[in-house]
This record gives sequence, structure tokens and C-alpha cells, in this order.
Amino acid sequence: MRHFWLVAWVALSGAGCGVSQDVRLGDGGVSPATAPNAGAGAEVHCHQNESQCLTQLQRLAQRSGDMLTLQLENGKTKTFKSETRGCKEENPNKCARYQLIAYLPSRHAFGVSASYYEETEFILVSSRAGHVTKLDWEPHFSPTGKRFVAVGEANPMRRAPKDIVIYSAETDPPRLEWSHDAGNALALYSFAGWDGDDRVRLRVGMRVGNEAKELDADAVHINGGWRLSEADSR
Repeated sequence: MRHFWLVAWVALSGAGCGVSQDVRLGDGGVSPATAPNAGAGAEVHCHQNESQCLTQLQRLAQRSGDMLTLQLENGKTKTFKSETRGCKEENPNKCARYQLIAYLPSRHAFGVSASYYEETEFILVSSRAGHVTKLDWEPHFSPTGKRFVAVGEANPMRRAPKDIVIYSAETDPPRLEWSHDAGNALALYSFAGWDGDDRVRLRVGMRVGNEAKELDADAVHINGGWRLSEADSR
């Protein structure tokens, strides 16, 4: 069984333990600047140890059994209800596990991971109004948080499978700027880093003739659009 992780996005920032130029949800443990009962300005990362986040964010996030409740900025709440019984019974239609993994207030975002029966998704949920954006892979934010990219193996169950998606994070909810149609190409992209806010560095594995190669590639924002290009092999 493969596990799939959902991320609820309310605000993501570049600070915090374990975060480099690109920002990943749930990366790097609890920020050393975060104190118990953290308020609106403290950043928390707890990866798969939800109890760390709940301890730090008692006023913003609570769990009661299978129910995870997040307090939004507009005074309302956003809830995620796990169906753990369905997972134990191996019922693919009633299996979901949601866990809080991050709080990044400078981008107004919570990070919530979800594990399903045989599917993966990341979900960004706006803390301002509870808007939800679904992704197939973990998002990586640009240095200023202006954009985020998600890269991975295309899900063959999708009607139009994508292996790269880039969003603007300047709107709520985030706005899709560009996506790459995986098609039938035998190429597997992976994220290598951001170079500013307008260039995503990638690696792509593919077969050239009888030889398997890994090449550098990038997606560049130029003249109002995105362009994907492949560079030299190594």
C-alpha cells in the first residue's frame, strides 16, 4: 500500500528550522523560536509527529479522536475527519488519516498530511477563509513565497495527468500559473530547487536510446509565461 499525504495550506513562510531557500511543509521539526501555546507569529514544523504541533498550537489547533479542528482567521473553523476504521478494515472507499504537520503564519497556512488507501494528495487550505487547493505532491515555495511548485510522477488515474504544477501564492486561493502534461513520455521529473522566484531547477530521468540518463532541466518564467527546457546530461 502506498501512502498519500494531503497538506492544508493557510500560510507558509521561509523561516524556521530545516527550511532553506525553498519551503517545504512539515520539514525540519519544531522551530526553536516557537514556544508552547504559540500565537499567530510563531512558526511550527512537526512533520509526522502531530502531538508536537498540537502542544505548540493549543489555541489554533485541537484534536478530538478522529476530528482535527483548525481555527481560521475569520473566526470560523476548518475540520478534517479521519476514517481510521476504514483503513484498518482495508476499505479503499472509507480510509483517510489526517494529521497536522505545520503552521506557517507569515503565509497564513496550516500544513495537514492525509494518508489514504492507495492515493496521494497535498491540500493547501487558506487560514483566512478555508479555501482548499489539492496537489498530488509536496509543494516547494520560492524564496519570497511568491510561488510554489509541486513535482512528481504523474498519477495515471487522472484524466489529464500532470507531473509539474506551478501556482501563484499571491492570491487566496492560490492560482494555477502553469502545468506540464505528462502525456506518454517516459520521463520522471524531480524538484532540485528554486533560483529566485522565476526559475525552478529540475532533474529528469529518461531513456536515451538504450541508455538511462539523468538530465538537468528547468522551468523559467519569461515574457509572461513558463517555459520548460532540458539541459546537459550527467
